[in-house]
Amino acid sequence: MRFRFIGGLDCPDWILTQIAEFSKIPPSDFKAWCLAMSDRLKMNKTEWDEESLSKLKGKIEIDARSIKAMIAALSFIIEKSAKNKCSPEDLEKEMLQLGMSAEHSRQLFHVYSSEMETLRKILIKKFIKSPSLSLMNKTTQEIDNAQVHKLQCRTSEGKVVKLAMTDQKLNVLKKELTKALESLEHI
Repeated sequence: MRFRFIGGLDCPDWILTQIAEFSKIPPSDFKAWCLAMSDRLKMNKTEWDEESLSKLKGKIEIDARSIKAMIAALSFIIEKSAKNKCSPEDLEKEMLQLGMSAEHSRQLFHVYSSEMETLRKILIKKFIKSPSLSLMNKTTQEIDNAQVHKLQCRTSEGKVVKLAMTDQKLNVLKKELTKALESLEHI
């Protein structure tokens, strides 16, 4: 089956395994886990020290390895849901389909619906960005009966990049960049 929370892909087996393991956590504690994952994603914290793990574990009888696996799965679910613009309702339904208990799905729904927009904005900013280009100089020359545009650009990192292209290629580049910018405006 395909799931919206992971961009229309099949759910990984390791996530299915951990969803079954979530039943070991009382629903009230599971809500605290969801809040902790959301907070850590917002702060870009991926490492867990022993004190944080112990605090999260509370009085639940689970070994450290299982806790780390559940943390990874819950972070994955929340992060992928936000990145893929999965609605809280769809996330809840999909978790139920995957075998999460109704109580746990409801707790996840409540946390995710209150944190979704903030998480999405933060996660979008974390995307890998290439250096930007600034046009420094442009000259046009005729070579073999074709207009060739020579561009000299500087990256945001200070590196100079030289390009040469025909009128046709320059027009294609303009159209493609315009399309890309328009598609980004809808995000």
